[in-house]
Amino acid sequence: MKIVVLLFSLFTMQFFANAQTADTTKCFDYYKAEFDKKGAYQLNDGLYKTIVTFRLNGVCKVYEGKARIVGGKFQAPLYIKNDKGEYVTIKSTGRSFNKNYDAYKIPLENKVVNGVSPTYITNKDELADIFLIELLKD
Repeated sequence: MKIVVLLFSLFTMQFFANAQTADTTKCFDYYKAEFDKKGAYQLNDGLYKTIVTFRLNGVCKVYEGKARIVGGKFQAPLYIKNDKGEYVTIKSTGRSFNKNYDAYKIPLENKVVNGVSPTYITNKDELADIFLIELLKD
């Protein structure tokens, strides 16, 4: 009986672990699809609320953030909201973006297209994308 309970417990834990992982990998796909489907309003210079996604090994982490746009391009620093609800710079999290190339080794232009950044690569080999959530059309 103990073996049956143990096996059932292990199966249940594995099921929930896999279910959680599957859900977390959808974050980037969800935001990308929304911007592709709905489009974005015109981009002007200013400070925008953002959603920032970091993807690595099938796991996606999502953060609220803020980014300043000047001339259609991101201006450093980029901010994300930490667990305390404070906006901190990406650099303070130990991350930095490759300043020369995007994730596909294409020279980085840093331009916002349809409310979305290019896919950056971080110093931790994460794929990072910035979605200007305020620009998403209804």
